Amino acid sequence: FILSKTLFYLSVSDNILKNNQFNHLVVFADMQPIDNLLTQICNLMKIPTTTLQHGIYIDYSKAPNINKVNYENSPSNTFLAWGDSTGQLIKQYHPLKRIVVCGKPTLANITSSNKSNYFTVLFDQNLMAKKNREMLTMAYEISKETGLRVNIRLHPRNNPLSYQIRKSSPINQDVFKSHFILAHTTSLIHELMRLGFPVFKYDTDIPSITVPDELKFSSTQEFFTKLNTIEKNQIQPESLASDFIATIGDSSLMEYKQFFDSAKVSITRT
Repeated sequence: FILSKTLFYLSVSDNILKNNQFNHLVVFADMQPIDNLLTQICNLMKIPTTTLQHGIYIDYSKAPNINKVNYENSPSNTFLAWGDSTGQLIKQYHPLKRIVVCGKPTLANITSSNKSNYFTVLFDQNLMAKKNREMLTMAYEISKETGLRVNIRLHPRNNPLSYQIRKSSPINQDVFKSHFILAHTTSLIHELMRLGFPVFKYDTDIPSITVPDELKFSSTQEFFTKLNTIEKNQIQPESLASDFIATIGDSSLMEYKQFFDSAKVSITRT
């Protein structure tokens, strides 16, 4: 199996290198096999190499799993980061790598602020089913106190029949119309925060990206304490997420344009 996969990766890389002329290699994720191999080959050929950040990176040094390859196996010369947090993580493992913070252009400011009569719970993958259920229990307690319905955003592989979801709960409705949001480990936490939505993180011992203490809760009572603090002090969620996603939309696009212009990267279509 390993031999057949290796031959396939080598074949793809060979075809790309033979049939395209380029002065700079840019890949989507240099921990992926073909991207990684191409990057290493181009490094040997003295061709500049760059990779893009493809998601929120979590430091798993205290609880190792497969996702640590995101920052451990990064051979490119330059890393284009969404924010300082991921840039510093990459730099920790690759001190000679150039880090350029460019933000996330696919995020755009939300123009409508119309709220519906619900708040949203963001479920994690099935591996976190127990924590999903714990969040759901607290959500219904919060619903009773606030009078808001519980909108449940399922992970693509979640089975709603595995949870005690009440008939009054909408499923997968527009997250942007939520009054506030509860979440656990999903990377959407920081994306939604950066867009200005109050996202409260269920604080557990599961490895995940950190958020400011103002947004962590481990019980219903603690949630209301944090919610009141946020509202009383008029804390803006987007300012708390800027370390993870520096810029968004057109501002981020301009950062990428400036990098590619300065690097004189030519685009080759295959």
